Amino acid sequence: MKYYILLIFALLFTLSACKGGVTGEITLDVNGVGRISYNNTKDCERLDSYWQMYCYKEVAVNQNRIELCEQAGQNRDECITIVAVNMNNIQACDTAESRQGHCYYEFAKKREDISLCNNASSKKDNCFYEVAILKEDETICNNAGTMTGICYYEMAFINHDTLLCEKAVELKGKCNMGFAVQLKNELFCEKADSFKDSCYFEIAKLRNKVELCEQTGKNMKECYTEIAVLRKDKNICEKVEVLNDNCYLQVAIATLQETTCKDIADEAIHNSCYETIAIKTQKESLCTKSTATAKCYFSYAVAFQDTSLCTLSSSKENCLFEIAKIKKDRTVCADEQCRAYFDSLEEKQ
Repeated sequence: MKYYILLIFALLFTLSACKGGVTGEITLDVNGVGRISYNNTKDCERLDSYWQMYCYKEVAVNQNRIELCEQAGQNRDECITIVAVNMNNIQACDTAESRQGHCYYEFAKKREDISLCNNASSKKDNCFYEVAILKEDETICNNAGTMTGICYYEMAFINHDTLLCEKAVELKGKCNMGFAVQLKNELFCEKADSFKDSCYFEIAKLRNKVELCEQTGKNMKECYTEIAVLRKDKNICEKVEVLNDNCYLQVAIATLQETTCKDIADEAIHNSCYETIAIKTQKESLCTKSTATAKCYFSYAVAFQDTSLCTLSSSKENCLFEIAKIKKDRTVCADEQCRAYFDSLEEKQ
């Protein structure tokens, strides 16, 4: 159906663009979007002046006929650039006017020739950067101007040379953190600048080294929690000086040990701990250990679609309603909101 809708749209679009009927070939691109392909200048002659520009450009590019670019209007310079590169005709770049620099930029990349980058105008810095990457030659990066930092950053990883991070300017810290993670070596974190805390945090997780958490700054609490979960050791949570309840909760869930829930001071997190483990272990009896027993039974009943437990929940009607929605069975519930919900569904069908 989508194909036919797009085909009809393309036909209408073509008719509106043409003076004498449908021209060109209607095709669908990889995304299923309709477009018109023009194959010769006769197609272009039948279009109005606005669409002629696009038509002549497409025919010029498809047939490598650079002379047709002169009839491409505002697309002229782009047309010349594309055809020049396709035909390997670098002399044509000088006629591309507003796209002259871009034309030399494309040739520099194609030939991997940095001598052409000086003619790339506003694309000059990008040109040196692109050619450096293509040739895997870090010595070119020094000519990349505003792209120098990212050039050395990319080359550091391409050539596996950690010393190049020192030349990565604003990306020096990120570069050193990248190698720290890649090599699982925290020694690089000292040179990670603003990424230092994050760097130690990542290495602590990668190497499961709890002692590194002390160097993670603002990430310290999260670091201890992550390592506690990795090691399934609730004793590490004691290192989190304040608000360590989430740490105990995460370890309890990771180990499915409800005894860890007792170490949680916050009542809401304490109850969440018992509720989560009750559902994960399918032990409804754990709900009795929560101070929000009725809420726990509600969640348990809905999770396992057990209507018999709804009488123990915080709201029998809502409990049955939620189960009814999951089962798509209106006979499970009978109150007003239930009837209204299923009546509205039937009306939409």
